[in-house]
Amino acid sequence: MLTTPPVLAAPTPKEPMLLYIAATSRVVSTVIVVERKEEGKALLVQRPVYYLSEVLSPSKQNYPHYQKMCYGEHFAAKKLKPYIQEHPIAVVCTAPLAEIIGSRDASGRVAKWAIDLAPYTIYYQPRTAIKSQALADSLVDWAETQYLPPAPDFTHWRMHFDGSKMRTGFVAGIVLTSLKGDKLRYVLQIHFAASNNVAEYEALMHGLRLTKELGIRRIRCYGDSDLVVQQSSGDWDAKDANMASYRFLVQQLSGYFEGCEFLHSNGQVERANGLILSGIKPRLVEPLERLAGCWLDELPAVLWSLRTTPNKSTGFTPFFLVYGAEAVIPTDIEFDSPRVTMYTEEEAKEAREDGVDLLEEGQLLALSWSTIYQQSLRRYYNRKVKPRSFQEGDLVLRLIQRTSGQHKLSAPWEGPFIIIKVLGNDSYYLIDAQKSRARKRDDSGKETERPWNANLLRRFYS
Repeated sequence: MLTTPPVLAAPTPKEPMLLYIAATSRVVSTVIVVERKEEGKALLVQRPVYYLSEVLSPSKQNYPHYQKMCYGEHFAAKKLKPYIQEHPIAVVCTAPLAEIIGSRDASGRVAKWAIDLAPYTIYYQPRTAIKSQALADSLVDWAETQYLPPAPDFTHWRMHFDGSKMRTGFVAGIVLTSLKGDKLRYVLQIHFAASNNVAEYEALMHGLRLTKELGIRRIRCYGDSDLVVQQSSGDWDAKDANMASYRFLVQQLSGYFEGCEFLHSNGQVERANGLILSGIKPRLVEPLERLAGCWLDELPAVLWSLRTTPNKSTGFTPFFLVYGAEAVIPTDIEFDSPRVTMYTEEEAKEAREDGVDLLEEGQLLALSWSTIYQQSLRRYYNRKVKPRSFQEGDLVLRLIQRTSGQHKLSAPWEGPFIIIKVLGNDSYYLIDAQKSRARKRDDSGKETERPWNANLLRRFYS
């Protein structure tokens, strides 16, 4: 077949065409052909018009075989749209694609493909001739043999580095992979304020120093930051002075190696992030988890701190208001305050008796200070409060409650209205000032409607 390859044919307008599909675990191939009668041949001859082949991505390799066949049809309709729109297409296959794509129970990607294929004139027929199908199968086999996984590199050590910003600071993770595939992991913490790019540079520099100490001569460095990788390799200029200094240090370290390359990582740096997490979790997360159920043990210390802290509203500590004297706190003992160093039993007893006598006075003073504090809060929050009250006979406007027929330029108030009766809680009965004579009133003289609150009224000035 390689010595006599098929010659591609040009279809005529509206000529029916056949579509052959073949699929394996990693490749999907399609061939679109025309079937016509030629001189000197008794049977119809199939001539290929176009053929396609795609190596499936890892996610598509997990498709079931029938979905790969459906994907091949969708793939051909997408790539060969001019042919599919102009010509009626017959899909030749042994798989029940018509039942799969035309099923009402189809869901997910199959339903999406069915919607995309609905506008085209496509029908299905069983396979009878195998010549064109052999061409599709050969394309699959050829692509299968040409798809080879990349050979591992056994000449350079590999280093993946990454810097991350955490709540407690910056950390850097490094993963060194030897020629045999052994991995060496290293985590460090950065104890100064830094940006993400600085953290990346710190991880790279520590990784190069570690590699130099191990005596490694050839290294490939994979980083997640494209800026750091491009600046370190010399492709980009470092305009920032801080970045330029880091770049100079990296170039000095890289001059030690016989071969040093800087490459952008393709996602493998996530392992370094996992390493960072594995180093932080035992230090931060696990201690907090161990103390999560011990809050009862810490409660007395917390309550003691609250009881010995002066309150802003009273000016005294809760301990003083109960016992008439301030408590001796640990800082007084630790730093030898005069209260501790000058302590005598006789003076302490006398001070205790005086404190008990003055306790009631202190409590009354705390009560007065608390009242003053609350009044100051009330004045602060009532600064912008404007009292609104009306008397009988006042003219007011009422806020429009209905929204039908209103637009952004409509007036928000209607009226004027006359207040004819004042109720408690700032409520008022109203009557229309222009139609007061025509409106009906009840025996009490008020309008036969509900009362209105002062928040919905404003004074009208004629």
